[in-house]
Amino acid sequence: MRVQVMPAKRSGSSKTIFDRPVEEDDVHPGKDDHVTVSVLVDGIYHDKSKYRYTFELSKADIRAILARISS
Repeated sequence: MRVQVMPAKRSGSSKTIFDRPVEEDDVHPGKDDHVTVSVLVDGIYHDKSKYRYTFELSKADIRAILARISS
């Protein structure tokens, strides 16, 4: 999975803050049939900074992603 950040309201350069496959240890069961993906990413301005990004996905979210991959 690759995570890139860039300005939303103006032109600017992007920065890749995460670039590796999601591993089993990154994925955790959540409540109500949700899955949580939690990864440690680099900082935007300083490479020494780290942030934890957590994504909570429902079955519908995962189906939407798989539909795009399948088409």
